[in-house]
Amino acid sequence: PLAALLEKSFLGDAFATLLRAGARRDALAVLLAFAVAVPGFKGFGASPVLAFLASGALLGPHGLAVISDVGLTQRLADLGVCFFLFEMGLELSLGRLKALRRELGLGAAQVAATSIILAKLATPALRLTTTSQAAVVGSALAL
Repeated sequence: PLAALLEKSFLGDAFATLLRAGARRDALAVLLAFAVAVPGFKGFGASPVLAFLASGALLGPHGLAVISDVGLTQRLADLGVCFFLFEMGLELSLGRLKALRRELGLGAAQVAATSIILAKLATPALRLTTTSQAAVVGSALAL
């Protein structure tokens, strides 16, 4: 009865358009999964980031394969990460950076030490011939 009613109304066309395979359906599936998963994970005291990861794993090509265009979804996810990092940058103040000075210094030292160690290990393993090659590989692996 509901399907017949929807077919005769303008909502039926809109609903049918949303459910067709493609970017709209993929976006709708992702948003619905997030709307269900995030409150559920928060109810258990878990981070919403875990809900996003679980939803992506469930809807992706190695899960239920709901997403029809994985490449487009990946590009949209990359854009979402850029927006997230931009938003985090807006919240970061100079005073907070000064308060985190010690932790930032320790983090930079850790990255530098790890880069050097990995560069030393990568040189013979990858048969690198120059110091700059080793530095690039070591830095990339350290991050």
